[in-house]
Amino acid sequence: MDLDIQRSMAGETAAAECDEGQRTRCIDVVVVVLDDLYASTAVGPVEVFQAAGVLWNRINGLDETPLFNVRLASLDGKGVKCSIATLSADCRIDEVANADIIFLPTGGAETEQRWAEREPLLQWLRHWYHRGASIAAACTGVEVLAQSGLLDGRRATVHWSKVDNYRQWFPKVAWQAEKLVTEDDRLFCGGGIYAAADVGMLLVEKYSGHSVALQCAKALCLDMPRTRQTSFFAVGPVRTHGDETIRRVEDFLRLNLAGDLTVEDLAARANMGLRTFNRRFKAATGFAPGSYLREMRITVARNLLEEGLEPIQTISEKVGYADVAFFRSIFKRHTGMSPREYRGRYGIAEACR
Repeated sequence: MDLDIQRSMAGETAAAECDEGQRTRCIDVVVVVLDDLYASTAVGPVEVFQAAGVLWNRINGLDETPLFNVRLASLDGKGVKCSIATLSADCRIDEVANADIIFLPTGGAETEQRWAEREPLLQWLRHWYHRGASIAAACTGVEVLAQSGLLDGRRATVHWSKVDNYRQWFPKVAWQAEKLVTEDDRLFCGGGIYAAADVGMLLVEKYSGHSVALQCAKALCLDMPRTRQTSFFAVGPVRTHGDETIRRVEDFLRLNLAGDLTVEDLAARANMGLRTFNRRFKAATGFAPGSYLREMRITVARNLLEEGLEPIQTISEKVGYADVAFFRSIFKRHTGMSPREYRGRYGIAEACR
């Protein structure tokens, strides 16, 4: 089916008011649509931009003042296939005359062949960036931005499951996997698919101010931009390896999280010297033994908070932290939230209790 979002009612109003000069100038946004993209990562930011200055005002009976003029551009000006439909494009990228913000949605897996095919896009991105445009990307859209070279020497993020690959492919980029959203010298990156909305909200705030962004968030029932993705990490030691001795130590740890465990005890259990054990353990799991234990404890604590209603003190003790204040501190350092906040966001819904 065709999903034509070239001009929604808000978009038409924005374009008309910009053309008529009722505002000094609307912010021109170009969303680049490529085949195999996730529709929400293009449509979501479009709707965020189009709501700014419009939806809150409409709800409250105020004059609508569109702040962003959004266009969809593809490499050839034709519609593109996406996860649920076909998105129509307004123009080819080389027909864009004005661009204050360029947004790269989430696409499918990239390959070196696809990178080569997209060299015109990479040149186009470099051209507009050097003309002063901000460029934003979400999830694997960040890969296109990284391939352009614009992220070299700058902070960036990507989906937590991809960051190890990206560190190998793009070693000049300062990857910050714990961040859901990053900003560095007019380059904005979102870590996951739905981080596209967070990046959109951040850009609304940057270009239109906090009060407009807050009104937009309230009208759309969105959070203000989130900044961390550590609470989503599939953390915990999950690497497959063939070291049976270390695997037995891992099994022991899983069954004894509440115990008073030391690295020396674990090395003795493995019948190894301390230095040999540390080396073997990290080679097999990717973690130093102490870090492994800490990650495992936090992972189990997260599961208990998500799935049950036990008191936080009880959970703290179950995962080996007798001092609940220390548990709260280390949990927040890992997830960006206190245990209570984490349960409130990811635990059993109040309506289901």
